Amino acid sequence: MTLATSPCLYGVKLACTDRDTDGDDDFNQVAMMELVSGLAPNLTEVTIINFRAYMHSRFFRRPEPWHGLPGFIPGSPVGSLTSLSLIGSVRNLLSGDLQRWAKSTDFRCLHHLALGGGFGAESVGIPGDVMEWISRACSFPQLKTLIVRLDRDDFDVQKPDYSGQTVEFFGAIKSLDELSVSGPLDPDILDAILSGHGQTIKKLDLRPYENPFQVDNRWFRRDIPMIFTKQHILQIRAQCPGLEELIFPVKRTKSDALEADIYRTFSRFNRLRSLFHTLDCSNWRVVRDSTYQPAFDEEDDKPFEVLCEWLKEGHARETFMNCAVDERLARSIWEIICADKVGRKLESLKNLDHRRGGVW
Repeated sequence: MTLATSPCLYGVKLACTDRDTDGDDDFNQVAMMELVSGLAPNLTEVTIINFRAYMHSRFFRRPEPWHGLPGFIPGSPVGSLTSLSLIGSVRNLLSGDLQRWAKSTDFRCLHHLALGGGFGAESVGIPGDVMEWISRACSFPQLKTLIVRLDRDDFDVQKPDYSGQTVEFFGAIKSLDELSVSGPLDPDILDAILSGHGQTIKKLDLRPYENPFQVDNRWFRRDIPMIFTKQHILQIRAQCPGLEELIFPVKRTKSDALEADIYRTFSRFNRLRSLFHTLDCSNWRVVRDSTYQPAFDEEDDKPFEVLCEWLKEGHARETFMNCAVDERLARSIWEIICADKVGRKLESLKNLDHRRGGVW
């Protein structure tokens, strides 16, 4: 307790779980809330890494009661954290952890907030009902950096209100300098992000993602990760005049003229100095879009029998072509962008070959 309550303590990173592998209840998070609420006077930065312990569910019993830290007085004034990160397996956000944090620290003091994702839990984020609660119950007047992993949370039932709740969420937070968003995105969500933060944003990270499991609770998933077009890129350029860093997915189309034009569009960003491309080689339409009927020739239209009858030889061939990412491609992307770059020179270009998701 001497270290935990020291006036020299300003930041803590803490791993938490509900119950560990030995069956012991974990009170790390609730203890941290008490430290924030007055016991640690100069604590300003907290990172909570949530995880699921191995085989913890074999212990079937109610949690033991928490008796509080020595010296903690219930009803103490809330803390004033400037940075709060709740990452990892954040399913507990559904059951009220975020609400409890709101009673432990004043969200109006936050400059940095991270919710969901990371540490092997990239597929776990905050669902629509939590975003709705944040939109209507919380205020973040000083927030400058937001990192958020979104989640449809539709394992048991489809959630048609997800998009509207997400739009409301981004509309309730204003004037961010840095924003990182991963998870299910659509044009309406993109519009809300750009209209709410475009004029102030300096760093933007967009990573569309959908649950790869095809069937949940006897219904078939049809959601496909948002594919950004040239028009979306031009929209970002127009609404984000001060953008300096961009992390952005590019759908590979066999290095054709359409793909080259996508890269060329980035040269029009006046202040852009750092660009990180996620080169997306996957094709979710193969398994999720019943209207998808590519025009293959006779040879490519044959079933790719190594895996399944409905997958065509052409699907495999196109995927292999899109996955051909090497130094030559990286240099050509750099040259296309730099040849017509306006304003500030591009200082950094990174390309990540991304093949996960869907079937191909």
